[in-house]
Amino acid sequence: NRLNMIKSIHKECDDFVDWLDIKNTEPPFLKGHPGPLEQQALQELQNYRPGFMAKVFNQEEKRIEELRNKVLKARKKDEEEYQEWSVLTEIATKILNGDLETYFEVIKDFAPLDDLSDFGSGFEFFLEEPHTMEVEFDVQTQNVVPSEMKTLTSTGKVSVKNMPISKYYDIQQDYVCSCVLRIARDMLALLPLDTIIIHALDSQLNTSTGNHEKIVVLSVKIDRYTLNQLNFDTIDCSDSMVNFEHKMNFRKTKGFAPVEKLQINS
Repeated sequence: NRLNMIKSIHKECDDFVDWLDIKNTEPPFLKGHPGPLEQQALQELQNYRPGFMAKVFNQEEKRIEELRNKVLKARKKDEEEYQEWSVLTEIATKILNGDLETYFEVIKDFAPLDDLSDFGSGFEFFLEEPHTMEVEFDVQTQNVVPSEMKTLTSTGKVSVKNMPISKYYDIQQDYVCSCVLRIARDMLALLPLDTIIIHALDSQLNTSTGNHEKIVVLSVKIDRYTLNQLNFDTIDCSDSMVNFEHKMNFRKTKGFAPVEKLQINS
């Protein structure tokens, strides 16, 4: 199940955010006039007629006070809804105007890649202009891809073996490429970008120093149009990289080797 999951991360993504539609959304009610909830509560107050029992037990004033409080609560809810509409339309306007600070605020508030943090360690976002973004993702393949295989023997016992090295690296490659596609899908769904450049980083042993070092294992430039042409249910993630400008040095028996980052203007 885990192997299937880490190779199919790209198959799900966040819903598309239509900022133009949000910007053009009509206000919930006309400012300076009662909102729909307040109108309903006012109507209930105005239509109140005390019954015989209410008059007998002097419940009339109490009920009227309850209805007045209901009007106040309804007014508050209407005002909150209006404020929410105002904030969203303002954000949408700034996004459509290419305000980079708002881009970062939206990324923080919507947290589109949070569910990927179970696999990697985090993300860094870079923006210099509104239509192109760079993202760095720490893939941490050693912590994600299992190095052992478990099978059941004919007697029903669990057999644990080391995963064949070529299979292990093949899963690593599919995992990294699946993450890259998912990141691209989520960010292009959230923001009006044309292009996203994603750098997948991993820790690898430098045999000359004996220390683990952070390297770039995949750098890919993904454009919205080409990404939208892919059938995510049937593609092979590793093979799909040929659709985009990318740098990846991968061998089945050695895995990833370091590559240089693609540049925005390359």
